[in-house]
Amino acid sequence: MKTINVIKAFTLTQANGEKAAFEVGEHDVDDALAEHWYVKAHIEDPAAAKAARASKKSQHPGGEAPPTEPKVDPADGQKPPQPNS
Repeated sequence: MKTINVIKAFTLTQANGEKAAFEVGEHDVDDALAEHWYVKAHIEDPAAAKAARASKKSQHPGGEAPPTEPKVDPADGQKPPQPNS
């Protein structure tokens, strides 16, 4: 069994005529199904997904998002005022 992460919902018609619908999200499927070309076209690359999760975890322990820089307004080149915290 493999876990796949579907990034675009799809329906697969299998060789025996049965249809399998996959919604966005993680699914546990047989190895052969995970290797099917049509399934691969609708899932996140497993190696890339694993690397991205590991990178996010190591950069931001506890699942906290990194602070973001305010965007510069192209009209006047100024950053918006910062809220007092």
